[in-house]
Amino acid sequence: MALSRSGYQRLAAVVLIVLLGLAAAGRGMGDIPLESHEIYVAQTAENMLESGDWLVPRLNGEYRLTKPPLSYWLVAGAGAMTGQAQVSPALARAPSVLALVGIALLAAWMGARLFEPRVGLLAGLMCVASFSAFKYGHNARPDMLYAFWTTAVLAVWLALREVSPRQARYGAWAMWLLFALATLTKGPQAPAIMLGGAVVYEGLFGAGWRAVWRRLHAVAGVVIVAVIVLPWYLWLRAAIGATTLDDSQVSGALLSVDITRLFAPFYFLRTPLLWLPWALLLPVAGLQIWRDRRGPSGLLAFGVLFAMAVFTLGPQYREIYMLPWLAPAMVVFAAALVRVPAARVCVALVLVVVAAGLAWLLYQSGLAGLASVL
Repeated sequence: MALSRSGYQRLAAVVLIVLLGLAAAGRGMGDIPLESHEIYVAQTAENMLESGDWLVPRLNGEYRLTKPPLSYWLVAGAGAMTGQAQVSPALARAPSVLALVGIALLAAWMGARLFEPRVGLLAGLMCVASFSAFKYGHNARPDMLYAFWTTAVLAVWLALREVSPRQARYGAWAMWLLFALATLTKGPQAPAIMLGGAVVYEGLFGAGWRAVWRRLHAVAGVVIVAVIVLPWYLWLRAAIGATTLDDSQVSGALLSVDITRLFAPFYFLRTPLLWLPWALLLPVAGLQIWRDRRGPSGLLAFGVLFAMAVFTLGPQYREIYMLPWLAPAMVVFAAALVRVPAARVCVALVLVVVAAGLAWLLYQSGLAGLASVL
């Protein structure tokens, strides 16, 4: 069957986002030396290949119990499929590069679904042309993969709003499957916060608590997550002992909540840095959110602020924790670009800043920096 004009446009948008995402995140992925957190992933996956023990993550013979194993499994699995006994930097970083592309495509889908195709295209392009993409898109640590699963949880939740009850049930099961994959990547915190923000907003300002509860299928969700996550956890517990596991980060040894930190400014100041240069659009994004506070912009913005507030209560402050909220933020910025006339002024500011940055790169690197500029 021949594609329609709109079908070709959607396909072209997907291809463009994928190619630019691979270019932004993949450039230098095999040449840049691994930093400390990346080495942990690469060597742990390599130890799995050498020992044949994929159950207990180990680093240089010691238990590596700071993260669940999915990112190690993916890297080790890619190594096994390609016949590589040693994990190269490119192989260790491949899941993150692909995850960034996936996040951009999810942003494009959400923007088109919630607003219009033009918003979706802009949101996807802004994701791959953000500071987050350049800093973390080719980083081997599991955070970008974690952000992809968590963003997918939100995308499915948004899709459930406009489907039949039967489709909603199957969609909710898929959402909880994604929740489980996120949990196996880094834990349940981010997907729980992502889903919690959407549920609270829609309970307060949307369809109401009863409708939200019906759409959530929470009981089935708990079962799905337990069936996928618990076997590894129980097998690991039997293999290394309850005491060792209970004292580890995998069991939540570092989790704590301090209500006195609620007004700490870290996430409210550092998160916009992940959105550069598009953080310069915050003034018009705020106007778009206010005008659409009971609509999609309000829902997405509430989720971002909800996550900032919740993470502020935690024991560790890391800007990387906010990566899952890159796509929602870019969708709001893209909507502001399309719907707020004053956005042109902010776009001009963005272009000036980007041009100055590229000029400085060329000045520092000469012709060697030309490929990066392009």
